[in-house]
Amino acid sequence: MTTPASIARPAIDGGDPIRRDPMPARIQVDETELEAIDRVFRRRMTDGGAFDRYDGPEVDTYEQELAAYFGVKHVTCVSAGTAAIHAAIGALDLEPGSEVIVSSFTDPGSVMPLLFNGLIPVFAEHDYDTFLMSPEGVRAAVTPYTRAIIVAQIHGYVADMAAIGAIAREHNLTVIGDTSQAHGSTLNGSRSAPFGDIGAMSLMSGKHMVAGGQGGMVATNDEAIYWAAKRFADRGKPFGQAATTNTGIGLNYRMHEIEAAMGRVQLGKLESIMTRRRDVLAGIFAGIRDLETVRPVRALPGVEINPWSAMFYVDTERLTVDNRRFAEALVAEGIPASAGYRNAIVYGLQFWRERKTFGTSGWPFGFELLGRRTEWRDYHHPTVERIARTLVLIEVHESWTRREADQTAAAFRKLEAAYRR
Repeated sequence: MTTPASIARPAIDGGDPIRRDPMPARIQVDETELEAIDRVFRRRMTDGGAFDRYDGPEVDTYEQELAAYFGVKHVTCVSAGTAAIHAAIGALDLEPGSEVIVSSFTDPGSVMPLLFNGLIPVFAEHDYDTFLMSPEGVRAAVTPYTRAIIVAQIHGYVADMAAIGAIAREHNLTVIGDTSQAHGSTLNGSRSAPFGDIGAMSLMSGKHMVAGGQGGMVATNDEAIYWAAKRFADRGKPFGQAATTNTGIGLNYRMHEIEAAMGRVQLGKLESIMTRRRDVLAGIFAGIRDLETVRPVRALPGVEINPWSAMFYVDTERLTVDNRRFAEALVAEGIPASAGYRNAIVYGLQFWRERKTFGTSGWPFGFELLGRRTEWRDYHHPTVERIARTLVLIEVHESWTRREADQTAAAFRKLEAAYRR
């Protein structure tokens, strides 16, 4: 991100920035996490063992608590959000060459696991107002080779899961909800509705709640999928089966006891974290309600978001600057902002454009799979690219107060006055 010192202040009169002092640091842990980790250490000091998930009760208990909180029957914890996506996909045991519809705007960790299983990502178009994958984009992406849909719920917002679910049922597809950036966001009051058939969530340190530095979970009401995901995340061990040896392939994606101990404390804090983040967002929204060139990304009816970053569109046709310059001006005013969603149009990233997968093979592209030759595709979704040109992100978090919300709104107002045509 550009630093304030490197940008000319945007004020017409050359006055002072809205905020001079640094924004509050995000403080994510306190004595309660320290006490939980100390408990695990002391247990190992008396009982032996180390910190593997099979050395104590923390991971098993954390899984039960997560399932109860989100209102699902089964949760298996894993080592990262990318591992959660991989385990969810691995549980479906799809044939190489199968297509999986994915969000175009997302972390690449939501897409890369597909390639390791020989699956073909198909990028869907998005909806402008809500930023997320659109039902129309999903329908347009379905082919006879489609087997699943991964819907990324970005920055706390939730896609139209009812419409996407209806398309999935029509074509017998599995819906995986990547809720890594939407911990606790609800759809019609349900914490599990954003999951679809399978939820995959990152619990790494940048998210709303954390399990150590990394961590993740797979959530589902389908017992067969639960056992299959659990087996895939531990090298094919025969969980839920009568066998005594590994029954399939998989990777070691186990969460360990220290992560789970911290995660359990963090889960207990999530409601407070959400309340404080929502209060900050409401304060910003209230302060810019009458602006004509800036508006928040809209949540769908029935969605209550837990904001990760706050998302806004700037009407660049009515301003004298683009969204990049607008974001830089916000930073100059002391507000942490960025243009677009950095490195998140996945089909625009270098690995995708250069078809860099396994050596020089291009696998799984260019092979005879499922009775046809798989082809790499170049994507240019007009709405996705319009979003990239007009989106501005503000890095809000629960350590902000009403003062930070009011200053952010004041900076938006100042810039509209300075840059409006």
